[in-house]
Amino acid sequence: MSVKQKRLKLAVNLLQPGIFIEMPGSWSDHPFIFNKFRISSQLQIDIIDKAGYDFVYVNIEKSKATPLPMPHVDLGDDGQDDSELSAKLLALSEAKAQQIEAMQIYRRSLQKCQDNYATALAKVHALTNKIQDRPLEAIETAQGVIGELAEQLSKKGDLVLHLVNDQRNEGDRYSHAVSVCVLSMLIGKYIELKEHEIIELGLAGLLHDVGKLKIPNHIYNSKTIGSEQRRYIIRQHPQYSVELLNNCPEINTNIKQAIMQHHEFADGSGYPKGLKLAQLQGNSLIVSLVNYYEKQRYPYNDDKPKSPAQALSYIYKFKSSLFDPQHIGAFIKTMGVFPPGTYVKLSNGQIGIVMTVTAKNILNPHVMVFDENIQRQEAAIIDTSAEEIKIEQALSAETLQPHVKEYLSPFPNSGIYLG
Repeated sequence: MSVKQKRLKLAVNLLQPGIFIEMPGSWSDHPFIFNKFRISSQLQIDIIDKAGYDFVYVNIEKSKATPLPMPHVDLGDDGQDDSELSAKLLALSEAKAQQIEAMQIYRRSLQKCQDNYATALAKVHALTNKIQDRPLEAIETAQGVIGELAEQLSKKGDLVLHLVNDQRNEGDRYSHAVSVCVLSMLIGKYIELKEHEIIELGLAGLLHDVGKLKIPNHIYNSKTIGSEQRRYIIRQHPQYSVELLNNCPEINTNIKQAIMQHHEFADGSGYPKGLKLAQLQGNSLIVSLVNYYEKQRYPYNDDKPKSPAQALSYIYKFKSSLFDPQHIGAFIKTMGVFPPGTYVKLSNGQIGIVMTVTAKNILNPHVMVFDENIQRQEAAIIDTSAEEIKIEQALSAETLQPHVKEYLSPFPNSGIYLG
């Protein structure tokens, strides 16, 4: 048996603890949580045998033991009678059935979240089209979106953040607006702002870029306009946003100031006025922080997009002077060390993507696991808080093989929405 071979077919009676195996067939056919795992006890081998498997696949490189050199000879009573083994197999099978049912319920909640996100995008698209000609109607639509989000935030129980399919393309303002809105409200919730302040944050996040509607499209890509002139025009958009909203009595001074200041930074290096922390409206740096995070996730220049974890880490390590430390801390604690959309390596060696984070247990998110033998729509989604599996590290997309990345995240962009 050559150790150069990574995957071998091995008879069950040659197994022993420490060998890393892959179960043949479908994930739903066997009683174990994972298709691939390292055997930890003789009981697992007995259960594999009792379940009717003649062979499994072995990964030699990941194994801490070698297969037995010859078929194991049964010398008598091994202390595990058949009825006891059958009971344990039944218990594992029932637990697996419950897990499958739980995953089906979980997938329905994911789909509901995706549908709610799509509805919010449609409403933002509609209000953006109305904001110049029918501003009052547009603001009413915006208030409806914010009201629904505020209601979710106010519910008792754990706050849940789901990964959603963000289908934005270059220059897409709608997904960006929803994202800045949701994440700003989450930070406001975490630092225990009053309900009306959270609503103001949401409206500022949703409407912060509406002034870009007043900038002709050719300004962004015309070769006849110099870069300095282009920059100057684009940097007027906070003022344009406020001008569009001046005729809307529901948009108060706090909201307008947050919109005007969403490109300002605590150290005075922002625009349009270069204000410092003491000069800024109380919560405007929250919108500025989330807007900057979005810029790292979806850069509009030649910069390489960062993953959610990379974007948070970059801000914390290199750009903390631009923002309020309380807001940065709240952002990280809300999103988690491994935010939805983060590729991760698990303690059993498998690769996955974080699908859901709960506020009360940010270190143990739900992870969808890559397995080439299972169709993506049936892939195992594990709750790392309930299983003996932990996240070892975050992975960058560049380290993944293309087929793994496509399996885990087949859509080009991902977003986060309240579940």
